[in-house]
Amino acid sequence: VFRNQNDLDRAFERAACLLRSAAEYSVSWGPAPGEGELRVAWEQGKAMAGASMELILDASGSMRSGKSRIGGKLKMEVAREALQAIITSLPDDTRVGLRFYGHRVREGSKGDCEDSQLMAPIAPLDRTRLSAEVEKVQALGTTPIAYSIARACEDLARIDGHKLLVLITDGKEECRGDPAAAVAACRANGLDVRVDIVGFALSDAADKADMLSAAEQGNGRFFDAQDGEALTAAIQESLAMPFDVFGSREQSIANGLTGHQGLSLYQGNYSVVIRTAAGEVTVRDVTVREKQTTTITLAREADGIRAETRVGTQP
Repeated sequence: VFRNQNDLDRAFERAACLLRSAAEYSVSWGPAPGEGELRVAWEQGKAMAGASMELILDASGSMRSGKSRIGGKLKMEVAREALQAIITSLPDDTRVGLRFYGHRVREGSKGDCEDSQLMAPIAPLDRTRLSAEVEKVQALGTTPIAYSIARACEDLARIDGHKLLVLITDGKEECRGDPAAAVAACRANGLDVRVDIVGFALSDAADKADMLSAAEQGNGRFFDAQDGEALTAAIQESLAMPFDVFGSREQSIANGLTGHQGLSLYQGNYSVVIRTAAGEVTVRDVTVREKQTTTITLAREADGIRAETRVGTQP
């Protein structure tokens, strides 16, 4: 007999306790899900997906210093070889501009801190012209990095769409400029540009930190390249586009770069977001199977970017 609501509530609590104590529990285990591989790649010859880019090369006097050779070669020689390799490998539909600084005015002479010249305006890829300019450049003067970034942003402002600025330097700013502030000003003016900086054989930690700060202002990356092979790899990585892999809880669990080594993931279903020159592309229901390679191939079409997913194939 329940005299009031409290008696009824206590009766239910005792019954629930008895049921819980009578329940049987068991623990079982099994092997963890196997791993497969995920790769994201552009269709052949379309890696830049229509982005426009400008390359800035440091041609200051330190690039011809015999005291800091790389593998027995002047840094200018090594940089030439790296750029020639990049120009050869660029997709046919890339729009490219080329700028040098420090190549015309000797350090300490009038105008040395404004010595930055657009050697090839941003236009459809012309390998012959770009290669010729790279081959004949001679290192000479000082290092006006901030000034060159500002001029490059003016070049890129004339171009529609997403832009990429890649700066290659072996030294610090030497003209009282602020590279990070120059990049910030570009973006504050509404320029849709990513700025990647490749430090070539930089040795000073403070100089590296300054270049990292400038790249971060441009939503880009800083690459620390200490030799010719690393320089080429850094420029190639800069041209790739990042992607993130999301699990069932919509949290990023891995990230990679288009055209690079695949990611090892447990078998299952994922979403992949690729940050392309034309904006983000989301590919849902991407299946990764044990001991197989899942490849997402991106292709540009008139109305946007198409993504095709295949399991068990190589890119």
